[in-house]
Amino acid sequence: MIVNTTKVSRIIRMSLLVALMAVLAFLCVVRLLQIQIVDANLYSEQIKETFTATQTIQAVRGRIVDSEGLVLNTNEIVYKVILQRAFLPFGGENEVIAQTLTVLAKHDSDWIDSLPVSMTPNPFTGRFLFKNVIGDELDNFKVRLGLNYDATVENCIKALAENYNIDTKKYDEQMIRYIGGIRYEMELRDFSFQNRYILAEDIPMEVIIELKEKAITLKGVDIVEEPIRIYNEGAKLPHIRGRINAINQEQYAVLKDSGYSLNDTIGFFGLEETMESVLRGENGIREITRDSSWEIISDEITKPVHAGDTVKLTIDTEFQKKVEEILANHIKWSNQPGNITRRPWTKTTAGSIVVLDVTTGAILALANNPSYDLNDHVDLMLAEAAGEPPLPEHPLRDRSIGHGYRPGSAFKTVTGTAGLISGTVGRSDTVHCSGVYNVFSGTWRPRCHSVHGNVNAPRALLESCNIYYYEISRRMKIEPLVETASLFGVGTNLNCDVPMTTGRMTTPEVYYDLAGHEMGQGDLIQIAIGQSETLLTPLHMATVAMTIANNGVRYRPYLVDSVWNYDATRLLHKTQTEVVEDFSVGNEDAFKTVQDGMRSLAVRNQAQLFAFLPDLPAYKTGTPEIEAGKLYNSTVLGYYPFENPKIAFAVVMEGGEYATRAARNVIDLYFYGHYEPSIDERGNIRNAWQRWTQPYPQAIPGRYNDSE
Repeated sequence: MIVNTTKVSRIIRMSLLVALMAVLAFLCVVRLLQIQIVDANLYSEQIKETFTATQTIQAVRGRIVDSEGLVLNTNEIVYKVILQRAFLPFGGENEVIAQTLTVLAKHDSDWIDSLPVSMTPNPFTGRFLFKNVIGDELDNFKVRLGLNYDATVENCIKALAENYNIDTKKYDEQMIRYIGGIRYEMELRDFSFQNRYILAEDIPMEVIIELKEKAITLKGVDIVEEPIRIYNEGAKLPHIRGRINAINQEQYAVLKDSGYSLNDTIGFFGLEETMESVLRGENGIREITRDSSWEIISDEITKPVHAGDTVKLTIDTEFQKKVEEILANHIKWSNQPGNITRRPWTKTTAGSIVVLDVTTGAILALANNPSYDLNDHVDLMLAEAAGEPPLPEHPLRDRSIGHGYRPGSAFKTVTGTAGLISGTVGRSDTVHCSGVYNVFSGTWRPRCHSVHGNVNAPRALLESCNIYYYEISRRMKIEPLVETASLFGVGTNLNCDVPMTTGRMTTPEVYYDLAGHEMGQGDLIQIAIGQSETLLTPLHMATVAMTIANNGVRYRPYLVDSVWNYDATRLLHKTQTEVVEDFSVGNEDAFKTVQDGMRSLAVRNQAQLFAFLPDLPAYKTGTPEIEAGKLYNSTVLGYYPFENPKIAFAVVMEGGEYATRAARNVIDLYFYGHYEPSIDERGNIRNAWQRWTQPYPQAIPGRYNDSE
């Protein structure tokens, strides 16, 4: 019997296929039964709608503390009202905002609103008004609303209602203004599923309670605990510390890839700006998932938060405060009747004092007068921008590092050093001073303030002989003077840890740009005595003094002593002394000559100004002319003590005199912990015209010499 093997194989394969299909069908039935019966509740939950919002956990910003650990810029944990896009009802945003603002207004609690339109109408006209704003902010506001530059405030309110679908029948004009301000700001801040919006900060408990009671109807509104920036001792070092501000569009465009959002804050000026990367910290990420009934399904921190680091300054704010007192007292004294003897028509309007550590370059004081409280900075900026009311003498101006002055005869220290280094003159070489400089053709005859006869380098500094410096500058030309001035830091950014003006050294190029013609020899001799277009900040002047004290070694002046972790329990970085220029080698005699000349001035005035000090300072004064024959400043730069110098100083008095007397008080304060006298029994300031008549107690340990 012949068997057909092909047919048998086909039957076997078919049988196996049928069996496999039967097994698969059975498994499918079992799975369906499991889904429909066993796991019915599980899948019922999973088909419910869910919402996930990503929430930024704001990092605690690092602190700024003074050299003694006094906390200046810090943080305070407060309650904030935030809006989250994922949970706001689509199309119902305006009603949620209106209800939330109603609660805030009911409890007199402010919310964040930067719209350049008044919050309430004028009580007399019933009309809203544009605010005083800085720069082109108002024009930009109108453009974003789709309006022309000449649009009225009424046009803007109407545009807000149209752009954000605010029901004008449901809400009155006041509420339209409120809602429009929030919606406009939300748009600016890129409000989205990933980017929340902070509506209000530091809200009281009664607001928290009422908002939580209304949570069912206020979907998308959350209460969180987060830090806000606090500025303790706001009157101390306001120009240097700086503050934070909401990030703007331009900054965001640059920083968005670095983790910033449009809802972030950023350092606005001062150390808050320059130390941003240190102070900022690292934000965390929190993911919250809710179901359609608004119950939280999960709440997870997917990225931990890291606090910013603490910045410690080189400045002791108590010392700074007393230096400011010295400055204020001198200005007050200067303006008392009869005290300005040579120029009774002038008035001291402002001033600055800078103190440096000669041995390191650390900045010990940066005093300005007038000054302000850091907590008033925004209001002062707006007032200054608007010019209403005018701010006397510009308190926001940082005169110590942000404003350049003609140094006057104090600059002769630089000119004298340049003449000696270049070999134009030696220590003993003399120039004859007859009181008139008879070098130029024509009728112009520059004069000296006296007749000095034959004058060498040390005596030229003692007498401040103009004709000596006229002559050596004429001989050596401009190039060696410009080169030496740059070694001292004149006309450069000193990189003192905060933005500063570079000042200006008068070069032929600078002179031509400003004057519109070539510089002549008559202009050169004015440069030599600290006039013309040369401008130095008080910090530049103090740096010149420090460099002379160090025999030609210039350190970088710095404000940041060190960086610590947030709690200041672990040192992360310590600033090291940095030599920027060293032109000491081969110039020892030149610096010794300049130092001796500066000291001779202190010897002459010892009985009147420096009595009872264990050593004398080295210094040079200046009386730069600001307005011909009418307005002069008073300047001084120097260091103390002459042997083994510890501090360098510079004082500028705008429209004043006798800056050296303020410098004496700084010496007393630093080395002895106080200065005297300040105010007599009648309330008159005497510190600027006092003959020191009694010795002070023992110096502060470690200040006067290294053995203490």
